[in-house]
Amino acid sequence: MAENKGIILNDIYLSSSTFNRPKVYSAEDEQKLELTINIQKEIKGNQLVSTLNVSIILNAVADKQTIGTTEMTGIFSFTNESPIEVEVFAQINAPAILYPFVREHFASISAKANMRRILLPTINFVVLSEQQKK
Repeated sequence: MAENKGIILNDIYLSSSTFNRPKVYSAEDEQKLELTINIQKEIKGNQLVSTLNVSIILNAVADKQTIGTTEMTGIFSFTNESPIEVEVFAQINAPAILYPFVREHFASISAKANMRRILLPTINFVVLSEQQKK
């Protein structure tokens, strides 16, 4: 059997989530949604724990209100002969793998709150990484 020389996804899980349905919410409010994204990483030995934290803020006329915050965590393992640089993977690839799970979570929970589903935009994590470096 051939030895794997890459990065392996071992687990993805929802580590925390909060959601507050605004008392007054209309479809027009969707145009006022802002995202904040925070990427955390911890490398121990041959394991990477990557956490993607996404908050949705409703930027209404009167005030800003955080609707929800979700933290999704992925556990990856890698070999020393991995063709992918772990730091680059942790900053770009790992959050790109986790983000669709965050998008699904917000779409599902907003529908359960009897709101129009919140469909988060796609994110180019290469561009995001470059912006954060500046």
